[in-house]
Amino acid sequence: MLRQRYLHRGDGILTGNEGCNDGNTANGNGCTKCKVECGYICTGSPSTCVPGSSPTQTDCVPRCGDGVVTVGEDCDLGTANNKGGYNGCNSDCTYGPFCGDAVVNGTEQCDDGTQTKSCSANCMSLVMLY
Repeated sequence: MLRQRYLHRGDGILTGNEGCNDGNTANGNGCTKCKVECGYICTGSPSTCVPGSSPTQTDCVPRCGDGVVTVGEDCDLGTANNKGGYNGCNSDCTYGPFCGDAVVNGTEQCDDGTQTKSCSANCMSLVMLY
């Protein structure tokens, strides 16, 4: 029976324990391998998926942009907020520039990557070492 269900993935007919079936095999559209992606709500057969989240959604496929930090992600503020920028989160769920990243960014005057050795904790002034 499991083999038969597998053969019908992507056919647009919601059956068995499928969380969704949108009639295609594309990822990133709310339904992946007949499981609802985190950050989406899917209804109907074939399933239509829209951004949102269900308070009961526990069995979902994590992805960058779903607002949940998972393995392989440094950060995830949701697709609308993963816009990079200073102290932000990039669209690929990596940190944007920040004080302590060892790169002088924006208004920083220094950034040695440690925030303790030769640069102040806010990356705005050099610290004299004796």
